[in-house]
Amino acid sequence: MMVVDDPKEATLSAPTLDSSTSVLCKADREALLNLVEEKSRIAFVIKHGRSLFRKLNGLKENKPTDVGLVAFVPEEAKKTISPEVESCFDWIVYYDDSETHVDNLILTLTSCTAIPLPDFDQFVTELLNFIPKDKLILIHAEEFTMTVLSGIREKHGLKGACLEDIDRLCRKERVVEIAENAGILIAKSVFVDFAALPSKTEILEKVTVKVQTFPMFVKPTRMAGSTGTAKLENMEDLERWVDTTMALEEASTYLVQEYVRGREFSVVIVLLQDGLWKPLVVKWNHKDLSNYEGYFKDGLIMARRLRFDDAKNGMFPGIDDFAQQVINAFKPVHPQVFFLQGFQDLNDPMRYYLNELGYRPPGGDHTNDAFYWTCEFQASTSLRPFSSLTWIHTTKPNRTVLGSLESVLVSTITTRKEDSCATMLSLLNPKLKGKLDL
Repeated sequence: MMVVDDPKEATLSAPTLDSSTSVLCKADREALLNLVEEKSRIAFVIKHGRSLFRKLNGLKENKPTDVGLVAFVPEEAKKTISPEVESCFDWIVYYDDSETHVDNLILTLTSCTAIPLPDFDQFVTELLNFIPKDKLILIHAEEFTMTVLSGIREKHGLKGACLEDIDRLCRKERVVEIAENAGILIAKSVFVDFAALPSKTEILEKVTVKVQTFPMFVKPTRMAGSTGTAKLENMEDLERWVDTTMALEEASTYLVQEYVRGREFSVVIVLLQDGLWKPLVVKWNHKDLSNYEGYFKDGLIMARRLRFDDAKNGMFPGIDDFAQQVINAFKPVHPQVFFLQGFQDLNDPMRYYLNELGYRPPGGDHTNDAFYWTCEFQASTSLRPFSSLTWIHTTKPNRTVLGSLESVLVSTITTRKEDSCATMLSLLNPKLKGKLDL
C-alpha cells in the first residue's frame, strides 16, 4: 500500500480498489478526492450508533471553510438524518453494520473497549491511499468508539489521542492512582480483578481494610452510562455482589469505593490547540440529586448550569484551581472537548473530590431530551421558567419514570457549547489560540 505524503500526488487519480472489499464506493472516493484537492484538512466524525446528530446548532455557520467535514455512520442512520444536519457535512460515508449491530449494546458489555466498529480499519487504510496523514483527522462521537479510534491513530501514525492517552483518563483504577499521586482528593478505592481469580475472602478483606465504611459504591473500571454500578449498603450487599460477580462467565475488573456525599458536578472544558484550555460551564443536578439516584432510585434528573465565571464566583469557589490541578495531573491531549466530574463537599465548598473525567461532554442530563421530543423546546438554549410539566424518562430500557418539574430558571447556555459542535470547532479551527467565542 502506498501512503501519499504530497497532496498534489494524492489528487492525480482515484486509487484502484476491489469493489467487493472496498468500504468506499465510487461516489465516496470521488467526493473525498475533491475535498483533498480543495481543503487543507479533512475531519471524519466516526459514529457507532445508528444515528448522526439531532441538531448541530451553529456548526454550518462557524465551520472553517478550509476544512472538510465527513461523517462515517451506519447505513441505518440515513432514516433519521435531517436535511439541516446533513448540510453541515461535506460528505457522509455509510457502512454496513448489519452483522455486528446489537440493540442496547451497552447492556451486553463489560468494557467500553469491546465495541465492534466494522470495516473501520479498512476504511482508514483506504483513506490513506489518497489522503496525506497530516490532512486526516479522526473525531470520535461516542464514549464507546474512543478506544477503537485511538488504536487506529496509533497504528497508522495519525495525530490525536492514542491508546495511552485514553487509558490514562478513562480507566478508573488509573484515575485513582494518578489523582492520589498528584494530591487530588478522590474516594478511597480498591481495584478488584476477577480475572485473577481471587478468593471471596481475599476480596472482602482487601475492600474492608481500605474502604472501611458503608455504604460503598462499585463500578466497572472501563464503562460509561452508569452501567454495572451499584450502591452497597452493608456487608450483606458486598458479599452478594462478590458472589454474583464471581459467578459470571466473563470476568471483569471493578473499582470498589467509599460512597462520597456531596454535590455531584461536571465541568465542561475545551482543550485548545495551543495548549490552553477554555472552561465553558459547570453542570449539576437540581436539588443536588446524584446521577446514580436519578438513574436507579426513581429520582428526577434535571440538570442545571452556570457559566464557569459565575460558578467560580458563586456556588463553586476555587473550581478553576481544581480544574487546573486535574489538567496538570492527567495531561489530556489537545485539542479536545473534555470534562471532569466530581463532588463538592457541602460543608466546605472549596473542597472537591474527583470522580471521573474524559474526552467528551458529561452525561447524566436527559432534561433536554424530554423537552425536545415533547414540545421542541431546547432547555439549554432558553431562559424561561417551566413548571407542572409531566414527562417520561425512558433512556434506561424497561424503566419509566413519571415526574413533575418544579419551576426552575435555566441558564442561557448555547447548545453548541456543550454538544459535539464544540468538539468539531475546537479541532478544526486553528485560529482560536486561547480564545473561544462560540
